[in-house]
Amino acid sequence: MFGIPNPTRLDLNFQLFGIPIRVTPFFWLLAAIIGMRFGGETAPENTLIIAACVFLSVLVHELGHGLTAKFGGEQPWIVLHGFGGVCASDREQRGFGARLLVTLMGPVAGFLLAIATVVLWAILNTSNVALSPEVELAFSMLLILNILYSVFNLIPIWPLDGGQLMMTMFDRVSPRHGARRSHIVSFLAAGTGAALAGIWAQNLILTLLLGYLAFTNYVLLSHHHRMIMAEREG
Repeated sequence: MFGIPNPTRLDLNFQLFGIPIRVTPFFWLLAAIIGMRFGGETAPENTLIIAACVFLSVLVHELGHGLTAKFGGEQPWIVLHGFGGVCASDREQRGFGARLLVTLMGPVAGFLLAIATVVLWAILNTSNVALSPEVELAFSMLLILNILYSVFNLIPIWPLDGGQLMMTMFDRVSPRHGARRSHIVSFLAAGTGAALAGIWAQNLILTLLLGYLAFTNYVLLSHHHRMIMAEREG
């Protein structure tokens, strides 16, 4: 999700399944912050375990998009950055079915990884395999992170996967006004979510993230309004 930051010399670059992957320094900062938030300040090894789980979870999510696009004949690439990740492609336009499938396969990949984690965890426990606290932490975090990340991405807020699915459907119904309507819904959903996160949940990070998404959609909505007014005046 979100845009693609410019490459730097500090980026980590590699390929997986023929898909170029770039990891920016800000992604490692994001993973470290999440690791410290849930791992505790007195257990640095837990911070590293959780950060690794964040990396794997976001990577699998973006690979869900990327592999689906690749099987469709596209040349995708993935960038992991300070807001999560994004999968881009050389194909600017997709058909309706392809847009839905590529978008959906990100959250689906996350849910599948969560299911695989549960299955493997259960097999090891029923086989009386002694698991260290670190391994138990890794299993639990993979499960939690993939469920939360997949569910969050399905919220109808552009540019999250849910917002892109919504825009695809709106474009199908009304190609002329689909994008504008999706930004209206996204602005309202993100603004409401930011208010709830700040007042009820008192979660500063979530409040700032949803507030940023609300602002982004407001800016795009204003752009669409100016284009409509320009057309009317012309």
